[in-house]
Amino acid sequence: MCLNLYVTILLVLPLLVSSQSQSKFICENQSDSLTCSNNDVITIRSINFGRTSPTVCGNDPNTYCYSSGKVTANIARSCNNKNSCQLTASSTSLGEDPCSGTSKYLDVQYDCNPPPTTTTTTTTTTTTTPPPTTQSQTSSSSQSASIASPNAGGPQVCHEYLISGSNGIPDNKLTATSTWSNSSNQDGHPYRARLFNSGFNFGNGTYLVGGWVAGVNDKQQYIQAEFNDVSVIRGVVTQGRNVNTQDRCCHQKVTKYKVMYSVDGVTYNTVKDHNGNDVVYIGNTKDEELEMINMFGCPIIAKYIRIQPWSDPYGQCPKGWKERPGSKTCYLITTNQALGWREARQRCKQQQGDLVKIDSIQERDWLIQEIKQQQFSQVWIGLNNLPRRDSKNYHWTDGSSLNTNIV
Repeated sequence: MCLNLYVTILLVLPLLVSSQSQSKFICENQSDSLTCSNNDVITIRSINFGRTSPTVCGNDPNTYCYSSGKVTANIARSCNNKNSCQLTASSTSLGEDPCSGTSKYLDVQYDCNPPPTTTTTTTTTTTTTPPPTTQSQTSSSSQSASIASPNAGGPQVCHEYLISGSNGIPDNKLTATSTWSNSSNQDGHPYRARLFNSGFNFGNGTYLVGGWVAGVNDKQQYIQAEFNDVSVIRGVVTQGRNVNTQDRCCHQKVTKYKVMYSVDGVTYNTVKDHNGNDVVYIGNTKDEELEMINMFGCPIIAKYIRIQPWSDPYGQCPKGWKERPGSKTCYLITTNQALGWREARQRCKQQQGDLVKIDSIQERDWLIQEIKQQQFSQVWIGLNNLPRRDSKNYHWTDGSSLNTNIV
């Protein structure tokens, strides 16, 4: 039996570029270069060292092989802002083998941009470009909105990550309205919402989530960055949650969002179009690792910026899951065969959930009724005493002890 919460996942970084997109495939154990014409410089958009096609670089039916954000970050650090860059598609060179035994290739998507003529810093307080027309409001939004395509906004060129760049903000300046928790050591707090952050399991119960995870599923949630000073912000780059290469968790992303900003942290404006409607930006609709760039029509001047997910639908469980009334928690009782507890948990994680932990008598009674209605005789739950083989020391997946008054 799998448990899932309504969650919103977001990696966000205000920034960046206009560009000419390029792509290149480099087969495993081969080398090639990324090159821009004239004096343009490289900006890495996305990287995958693995296999998603059965026919690129030979034939191999395994097409579910993805590298982590660590590979993307390493290549971005090596190649960004250079006119050319040499790469070798090997696990030794890239520091990761996401699927041993599979014939892999390096899939590189990058842009060629004009070289910087000025340096954008986080302490700029003036601009020669007037800010967009806005209307003051709090985090509640108007009913009218326009949809902005990725890379919308015009030929602006920026050269610094305001959150994670060399002058980036500290972790405590990234805050959010809520953070998801399942009473375990999974860390999905706002500071995890930096580009190229990888999910990582320490093996001792502590798990770093590859993104910020909201704890409430409504249109009032947002993540906020407080810059070191009033700054010129020219656009936003987003990624989805980094998928952990070990358990394949979790394919989650924000597909649409709004942007709000403030100089004083009290009065916030939402970015508007020329008709005065809120702009809804397109985020990650397919690939979680892809960096989705949205430029503003005019730069905004702010010390605080909020990214407010605006994806539909809200308040609904995924297809096949069922909400326990009043709990905002989704459950899946599935007939998928599992040979043991570990495999059952793996199946749940692949469904973006986890084996259920029963926290109350009300939850227990509701689950018993659901199991009876579906006529299951046995189900796997999050209770275990591994690696023991007796009936002692049972605990839940988060390490908490069994309460015999409930189960």
